Amino acid sequence: GYVFVVVFVQQLPSAASRLASCVLPSSAPLRPSLCPDDCATPRHSTSQVVYCAGGSGGVGLRQDQPHDYNVIIDNVIDAIVDLLGQPQLDDQNNVVVGELFSHLLTTYMHLKTSSHFEPSNDRSKSSDTGSMRLLLRLTEDLGPAVLRSGVLVLQCLVTVLSMYTNQDADATGDNEADDDDDDMDVLSVGLSMATTIVQAGAAARSADEEALLTQMLVPLEQLARHPKAPIAEMASDLCLHILARSADDHKQDVMTAAQSFAEMLDRSKADLQSAQVPLRARGLARLTRWIRRRQPVDNVEALVALCVHHLADADSYVYLAAVQALAGLGDVYADKTIPLLLDALAQDATYSVEQRIKLSEALLFTARRCGDVMPKYGRAFVFGYLRCIRSRTLPNDANDIEEATLRASCLSNLAEVCGLLHWAISPYITDVVGCVRGILETERLATDAHIALRRGAVFVLYNMLQLMGRDILEAVPDAMTPIYRLLKMEASTEKDAVCRFHAENSVKALDTIMRGELFNVGQASSSRPGGLPSLIFLNQDER
Repeated sequence: GYVFVVVFVQQLPSAASRLASCVLPSSAPLRPSLCPDDCATPRHSTSQVVYCAGGSGGVGLRQDQPHDYNVIIDNVIDAIVDLLGQPQLDDQNNVVVGELFSHLLTTYMHLKTSSHFEPSNDRSKSSDTGSMRLLLRLTEDLGPAVLRSGVLVLQCLVTVLSMYTNQDADATGDNEADDDDDDMDVLSVGLSMATTIVQAGAAARSADEEALLTQMLVPLEQLARHPKAPIAEMASDLCLHILARSADDHKQDVMTAAQSFAEMLDRSKADLQSAQVPLRARGLARLTRWIRRRQPVDNVEALVALCVHHLADADSYVYLAAVQALAGLGDVYADKTIPLLLDALAQDATYSVEQRIKLSEALLFTARRCGDVMPKYGRAFVFGYLRCIRSRTLPNDANDIEEATLRASCLSNLAEVCGLLHWAISPYITDVVGCVRGILETERLATDAHIALRRGAVFVLYNMLQLMGRDILEAVPDAMTPIYRLLKMEASTEKDAVCRFHAENSVKALDTIMRGELFNVGQASSSRPGGLPSLIFLNQDER
């Protein structure tokens, strides 16, 4: 039976509206004048007539027991979601799920904003609840398949913007001065999504998408007169972008019209000065797009300073966008950006600890993007991190957990840099091991700061063994004995469980590496001179 229903849903043009009618009212509610005198509002029956066996053969009818309306709706919703989750309907070209989602969202918004919507009406309340519950189940169970089509995304955005436009009109008539803060946040997100689609989306759109963009102009023109300046600014900007697309379809640059770096930087700075989080994130996203498209950048230093400054932003959307912008600069303009970022990482008097921690993450993203040219910047990365790791604090600052967190973060990032350098770590391995040894021997207090540092130091050795594997024996043969001794000492004397865990696992990993090297496990004998393994005795100085 399911196969027939699936094929029916695939072939029926109005499948979405038919499925939506299962949780929406099929007829208008009765007028109060048609209701019995003992009820103020119309009621719908929850009983039904079912077939049964006749008393003397044949078929009869009987009234079924009343059912809870919520139980019936839940069963219907389960059946719809299960049907739409079938593999035959999980196709890029199948838009039944998206059409159903858009239909339900549009109906729900109309119910909420209609002046004729009466909350006391039981039938309206039940249909409102049913559509909302089906909306939630679709998003939870089917996920990205809900909005797989660009047309459906734009249609939902048009619905949301139109709803808030109608709300503003009703609020004006009722002399309501301020809108709810949550509504403004949703409206800001909707405008930001629409702006991103218009600016960063495909240059060539279908006729349906262009029609929806044109339809979006109606609520945008009303929102451009919104009493809140950020909303009005975003609506006006989006309206201009849509009109510019219609006038200049032959231009492939959808971000803006032809503009200079200075103009783009001024627009981004204006957004970054806004109190609205979406506007600040948009300013940094504009910078990132400009950089990744390899547009000319006249002043790399100014961009680095601007992005580093906004690493101090409290909102994660903003400072993560700043991290991505810095990583993009490091990818495209590595020769200029990497020294600037490493220099800023060491400036403890200029930048806060929080900024430097985020800056360290941006440097790590840049290192990952370097690929085969990583050895060119190996010395700068290793000694830049080591300079930040080495303590410059006074003895009475042992409990400075923020500074210790920064140094531990740099230790963790240094461990990954060592793995990325691979064979090229050999010239700097003595400095790395010396730094780790110094931390493990001197930072021995039971304070949170010292424990964090020891954890980071042990993790450097552990991560190097994990990333380099057996190659570490040939990459840094002279450093294996001190590494082994450090790990054995930490595994036997450390009281912190995390440090001891990493140390013990490092010793086990080193033991596995050495056994494979000694017995030539997993490696052809022809790869060694004379067919012999390269033996390295870790405790040769103790014999």
